[in-house]
Amino acid sequence: MKKGMVAVMEEKRRLRAIVAKRLSRMTDATTHLVTEAESIEEYFKRKNIEVWAEAEDLDVSGGKPIRERPKVGKLLSLEFLDEWDVLIIYKLDRGFRNHLDFVTFYHEYCERYGKKIISVGEEGLDMSTPMGRMFAGILVQFAEWELQSIGDRRRQGQNVLRREARWGGGRYPFGYEPYQVGAYWYLRPHPVYAKEVERMALAVVSGKSARGIALDLNERGIPTGWGAQQEQQGKSPKKYFWTQAQVMRVLRSEQVRGYVMYYAPENPRTAVRVVGADGEWSVPAFLDTGLGCQLTKLSIS
Repeated sequence: MKKGMVAVMEEKRRLRAIVAKRLSRMTDATTHLVTEAESIEEYFKRKNIEVWAEAEDLDVSGGKPIRERPKVGKLLSLEFLDEWDVLIIYKLDRGFRNHLDFVTFYHEYCERYGKKIISVGEEGLDMSTPMGRMFAGILVQFAEWELQSIGDRRRQGQNVLRREARWGGGRYPFGYEPYQVGAYWYLRPHPVYAKEVERMALAVVSGKSARGIALDLNERGIPTGWGAQQEQQGKSPKKYFWTQAQVMRVLRSEQVRGYVMYYAPENPRTAVRVVGADGEWSVPAFLDTGLGCQLTKLSIS
């Protein structure tokens, strides 16, 4: 057989791959994608596999079915079925943390259409054999259990935060500052910006418009909520300007009235007031109660 014919046959035998990468949370310190890329690239060279397409789904939970993920889901549609032979993932839990999703995908793509799943980090796992599929299923079931355990721990932690009115990190309302007691963090009125909120409330109660209040804040160089938080964290804040909408948002918020708010996992868009163990609202001192009541009755514009 001539060398040219051998080369052609070798080329035809190359598998075409979809490379699927996923991260639950993307941060500046993330190195997982670098590690995955290096390991997968080395695997391709060793196995002579051709990359047909790559997909990076960032900030996507492993519990989300693989075909519903924004990037790789499009590549797995029937439209591209003839373009690839193998799905490459770094580890099984990067592709599947839902056992039903794994079983369904294997049945519909591998058994029906002859596709393959290759886990680079678990290279010895041969999913073409019954024993390999059994172990793969166990790994995915463990990953699913781990995901559920993480969710349970997060919910328990949030319940503690709610009960004790702790600050769990992230952004906080204008007029507050975080402080630490032991290993825990809480919010309290900022010595300067809390007075600015009170000044805003007094102005609107006296009949001043939210637009006029925003102009006054900008003229006096008062930072917005995000600018103030960057300043308190020792960062050099960018120049943000108050708007009528921002003023209205601050004065209409429950936090301005002193209530600690909690966003439940089952309804993350709607905040509820924190209730202490004694059944009372957790209300740190902020605005005068009478002034807060006046704000509630006003239609701010």
